[in-house]
Amino acid sequence: MALAFLGAISLPSSVVEPLIAVTVIYVAFENVMRANIRRRWLWTFFFGLVHGLGFVGALKLITVSRSELVLSLVSFNVGIELAQLLIVAVAVVALRYAKRYPWHAFFHRGFSVGVGLLGFVWLGQRILAANAGLG
Repeated sequence: MALAFLGAISLPSSVVEPLIAVTVIYVAFENVMRANIRRRWLWTFFFGLVHGLGFVGALKLITVSRSELVLSLVSFNVGIELAQLLIVAVAVVALRYAKRYPWHAFFHRGFSVGVGLLGFVWLGQRILAANAGLG
């Protein structure tokens, strides 16, 4: 994120934002279609880089001087990671609770399909925004 914030790595938001939506769609598709996700860590690393570029876009909207860069990046990352941990914790509790019931596989797939559909909506919004010059 620091390299992207300083401009060493750069992708326009019109590319990054749709890519983020595509990563959400891919993981949802993988959850529904594949029983074995052993190599997900490779995708997670790549997707994390893409999402990091998106977060830098948000961070750049906040006026930060170079002297405040380290504190800003650390606090921004900690906030993002805590929010993600909260979301994952809620999802894990819901999925473990559902596992007690015979309909758990349907719930798991349905949840993934719902997230994938939201990813498609987000992708459409990002593509339209990019074409309108808003992204």
